[in-house]
Amino acid sequence: MLHLIFWSALCLTSPVVAGRCKNTPVDVTWPSDTDWLSLNASIGAPAAASCWPNSHFETPISCNTVQSQWTNALWLASQPDSDCDGNELRRDISWKHPTKNITEDVYIVGSGQQWGNGRAVTTGQDPSVGLGGYIQESGHGPLSRTYGLAATLRGGGPGLYGLVTEYLLRHHPAPRNVTMRNLLIAPEADRNNISAEASWKAAVPYLQALPVLMDTGLAGACMMSTADTAVRFGFLFEATTGVVISQAFWSFNSTPSAMEAFIRPVSTHIGHESTPNRGSSAVTITFSTSNVANYTSCISAISGTLLPTWRTAYLHFIANGATVDSVAAGSPKRALQDAARWYEAKERMRQLWAPESRAYMNEANPLDPEFKRDFYGANYDRLVQVKANNDPNESLFVLASMGSDWWDYDLDSGRLCRVD
Repeated sequence: MLHLIFWSALCLTSPVVAGRCKNTPVDVTWPSDTDWLSLNASIGAPAAASCWPNSHFETPISCNTVQSQWTNALWLASQPDSDCDGNELRRDISWKHPTKNITEDVYIVGSGQQWGNGRAVTTGQDPSVGLGGYIQESGHGPLSRTYGLAATLRGGGPGLYGLVTEYLLRHHPAPRNVTMRNLLIAPEADRNNISAEASWKAAVPYLQALPVLMDTGLAGACMMSTADTAVRFGFLFEATTGVVISQAFWSFNSTPSAMEAFIRPVSTHIGHESTPNRGSSAVTITFSTSNVANYTSCISAISGTLLPTWRTAYLHFIANGATVDSVAAGSPKRALQDAARWYEAKERMRQLWAPESRAYMNEANPLDPEFKRDFYGANYDRLVQVKANNDPNESLFVLASMGSDWWDYDLDSGRLCRVD
């Protein structure tokens, strides 16, 4: 991680070597061991330093701790070398808008600041999400339905135009309370595949009803799963060819009875539509409702150049299932390419069913061949010009972003070279 960060800094002063390629550790212009030791002495110990052979860093964190916590996002974000830590809230001020005759309450915060308690700003669903990636890639979250999206910057791509040191964020009163409801739709114990088929029939009226429910002010997150994954989410005894739908709804400054009035007719309709020959139900539909005292508790329980499609979108879908195995594929690059091909089949279905739909770059296929259209839409050409104005030497590179198709990035060798 340390070398990658310093490599980025080197690119700012020495963007291209051998005429066409960025500087890499195998080039003669790469910093010497003495240079690295000098850099190491000027910074704190990285979290993983105890696991490095012949490390010159002193750290109280054992290698066993690092290995056991390496996939824990909250633990990683708490470490001093994390890009999500170490920046405090700077100021809470009244700010006069430069183009409108209004004054707004804003926070001025550091680029690596994490979300915390107090007033409400539009945030990611997980509190470990830092400001940089969320804002620069136009993130979405529980308050997006109420206060809008975090929308170069604001959806123009991450780390592509320059180095961001702080943000000016409008903040709002935190919701008085949060009403949450969990809806679970799952097939019964299968009877000659009747229940599996009925669960897919239930998915149709469920999806049809979501725009109506969103218009009432509800927001939410859903997991649709099948096969072995459905066992975990649907509390099934065996895998199914049907689908399990686990939906969390939430609304702010409301009551459980108000949410019940919106959802109950929908669930009743789903039950009727999925009952074969109007006999006994082949799917289970269950509810649980809670009223959370404050927005912070809700987050724990839920665990500019904005892409135009976001402004009218009701739903954001994420498809999971691809396998990334660099050993079986023969190299990391081929493993990612294999996974990308798996997703391309799903993307073709999306384009067929909803040709005007687009994708959220933070949760999308980074090797999407249609990334210009899917990630940026009509804004792409304008953002290319913004990139050229702010980074004329092309010092900053991000995969699937403005001008990235002018470069060839070899994940196996680490070499980044300009192409014609």
